[in-house]
Formats: sequence, structure tokens, C-alpha cells
Amino acid sequence: MGFPAVMGEILPIMVGLLGVYLLVLVGRRLWLTVSGGLVDCALRRDDGRWHPGLARYRSDRFEWFGRWGLLPRPALVLRRRGAKVSEWRDSTDEESRQGYAFSKVLVLVRSDLPEVRWSLAMNAGSATGLVSWLEAAPPGGVAYRPDL
Repeated sequence: MGFPAVMGEILPIMVGLLGVYLLVLVGRRLWLTVSGGLVDCALRRDDGRWHPGLARYRSDRFEWFGRWGLLPRPALVLRRRGAKVSEWRDSTDEESRQGYAFSKVLVLVRSDLPEVRWSLAMNAGSATGLVSWLEAAPPGGVAYRPDL
């Protein structure tokens, strides 16, 4: 069996697998969109690289999903209680060259782990919504209940 014959058998399988992968990605995006507001949001962790993804915030959790992942569960979950914005800025020239030219960059920290920082790049409207959501937490956190 020669190279062209092997490619004739392998190529359709590869194209079919790629098609299935793309269908699962589209289905995941639709499922995430229907189950809550979704925004484009890049995440930079300790490795210094930006990872494109999708984010949503609901009740007491901020959830970030990698753009190319297939699993429906978030890759990062931050609880509203204890999370705060330590920095809000426009994207730098280097970040603009990487594709985040019109983004706001928010740096989130947790009060119990101040050395761990997550940078989020998103459009201005989404950034404002995230900050409003963080600030709208009831006094004492999500489980706040006044003393009776």
C-alpha cells in the first residue's frame, strides 16, 4: 500500500474527527450561552501567557472556560466572597499586539491568597459588569444574614 492510498484512508477520518470536534465546540458554546450570560474573556495566570476563553458570573461564582476545551465545566472558578479587583487598566502595547487592543485588563486577587493573581482581558462593558457584580455582594458575603 503506497502513501497516496494510506492518505486516502486517513484523510477522511481526520476530516471527520475535525468536524466532530467543531460540532462539539459549537454545541458547548451554545449550551454555555443558554445557561447564563457569556462574555469573551482572556485569562493570564502565573505562566504569563494569555489564554483565550469565555466567562460568566452567576449568583456567587465567576466561571472561566477555555475557548478550545470540550468539557462543559469551568477551568477556573472564583467565589465572589473574598475576590476583589486590585487593578483596572487599559491593555498595554504588548497586549494589544497579542489581540487585546480594545480590552480592559482587570487583575483579581482573593483575600485569603493575595499572592495569587489572575489577569482578565475583556471589553469595557463586560469589565464594568464584572466589577459591578463583585461590588454588589451583600455585606458579609453571599451568606449574609442580619442578626435577629
